[in-house]
Amino acid sequence: MLRLRQIAVAAAVVLLLATDTHPEPHDAIPQVPVLTAVWSRAADAPDPSLDGGGFLVSDAVVVVPDRDRARGLVLLDPASGRERARIPPDPAARSVHAYLGVAERTLVVARGVGYAPGADVVTAYSVDTGQQLWRRQWPADREPDVLGTHLAVTRRGVLVLRGTPTRLESLDLSSGLTRWRATAREGCQLATSESLDALLVTTLCRGAARIRSIDPVSGLLWSDDLAPPGKEERPPTPIAVADGTVAVTEADSFRLYSAQGRMIARIPESLWAMGFTADTLLYESATDQGGHTRLHALDRSTGRPRWTAGGVDVWSVEGSHLAAADGVLYSTWIGWPLPAFVLTVDARTGTRRLLPLPTTATDSRVIGAAAGLVYVQTALEGDENARLTAYRVRQRPASDQAAGVVPPAAAWPNACTALTEQDLTFLAPGYVPIPRRRTLSDAGLTAPSQCDFLPPAERGISLTLSLDWVAPTAAAAHDLLRAKECAQHQVSIEPVTWLDPHSLELFESTPEGSLRVVYVQQGRYLVRLTATSHSAVLRRIAPLVRQRLTAWPGVTLPSATGHHDDPGDQPSADWAAGSLGCASAPVAAMTRPQ
Repeated sequence: MLRLRQIAVAAAVVLLLATDTHPEPHDAIPQVPVLTAVWSRAADAPDPSLDGGGFLVSDAVVVVPDRDRARGLVLLDPASGRERARIPPDPAARSVHAYLGVAERTLVVARGVGYAPGADVVTAYSVDTGQQLWRRQWPADREPDVLGTHLAVTRRGVLVLRGTPTRLESLDLSSGLTRWRATAREGCQLATSESLDALLVTTLCRGAARIRSIDPVSGLLWSDDLAPPGKEERPPTPIAVADGTVAVTEADSFRLYSAQGRMIARIPESLWAMGFTADTLLYESATDQGGHTRLHALDRSTGRPRWTAGGVDVWSVEGSHLAAADGVLYSTWIGWPLPAFVLTVDARTGTRRLLPLPTTATDSRVIGAAAGLVYVQTALEGDENARLTAYRVRQRPASDQAAGVVPPAAAWPNACTALTEQDLTFLAPGYVPIPRRRTLSDAGLTAPSQCDFLPPAERGISLTLSLDWVAPTAAAAHDLLRAKECAQHQVSIEPVTWLDPHSLELFESTPEGSLRVVYVQQGRYLVRLTATSHSAVLRRIAPLVRQRLTAWPGVTLPSATGHHDDPGDQPSADWAAGSLGCASAPVAAMTRPQ
């Protein structure tokens, strides 16, 4: 589940959807949005112990951890990825940067604030040059407190929460000088968030809950009593929405406040994730004990519902952010099938689109959006192959061959035709195929994309064959298979084995434990095989599947000379060595600027 505080921060960034609002008269071909890589660079994987993972995305600057200097930072131009400056680690701070904030072209970095014993240091830098503007240091607390976000950077100043009991200090953004100080009541629990101009603090003191909006210049703006949290025994979560609008979670509902503290609405839903556009608030909720989700859109000024849609699952990736602008919500989707996707939701209509990424679903996440780009971090664990890539949303002709377009329903063959009863007679005669249909976002597939092959006896070996993706070309399908190998090395210590140049065997984690899986690529198609048996069964079935796939549309067979017309069908020279160059081919080659 996404952390609500991260979502609130990420939702403040701006993403401009690149659309041609005045098409030429001859432009009669249907257009669809696709992702095009603008720039890409090596960047350490996010650190889950840090607020925002150690990354910051804004219109003014993109900040990433410095791979060459531990605990240092690199400042990038959001549009081009050009490196502006490097900020060295602070020698007085014993912990890494715990918080990053930006306002008025000033980057504020907190190191050691409430996370580890040592010096509490807050430093401001120019986002253009990296030059240090001011620095404040406080004596180390004997018992550092962990509250969540300890720093709020707004246009009107910086608010720092630190220590036990918690002390609040307001700093001038341009000089770092103290404006005023305050101390919270002892024995109270706090939760925080920040809006454009204020710090939001919810408190839980002896069972009584309250929300406060605090301005760095004038102090308290407004406050209100909240419902007791019940068995939660922690303060409600405040979320800054936009332009001062505030949402705050309660036990089984959430409230929406205006910037002046007027309660706009009280929504009887348990909040899972949240994003917003200029006039619409979008949130996801669980509607039943089975965990089935629904996405809701509210008018931000009145709290009235606009539409509701089911089965969105926008919180799928831990650490992903919700970013929104121009009436569109952006997040990461990691459900079926194999590729990773950026999910877009039109706030006005609820229309959803999946924009495929040239990476697998297990190693990519949206970390933010700015300067007309959406930023995707690849490699969730480990630093060797981690990258940050900036994508632009462009309009291209709708075609099942167009790069980055989800294939239409007609392009997905019947998964049950990838095996026959005769193929499985070596196990037992009489296997029965059970077709299963799936939905890919709003695109219903007419043919079953999954097929369960059940044995005639109750204790026989059951097989599942899933058509995981239909790529634009065989080369793209093979690159995605190689990307899967690279991602697997990042998230698992289990072995990865190439059975042949187009069949990959690995272990995947499931609620039932580690499951052996074989991925098979033939032409444009990627198929996933699982079985309730030893690997010998899957290894014997994989070649049979490849043979059956040659009958599917668009698969190129070897010519009489033994050459393949499609380079994607050509075996890689280094597949037998067990490594396919994870640091280069699958990610770097597919994310070059276009």
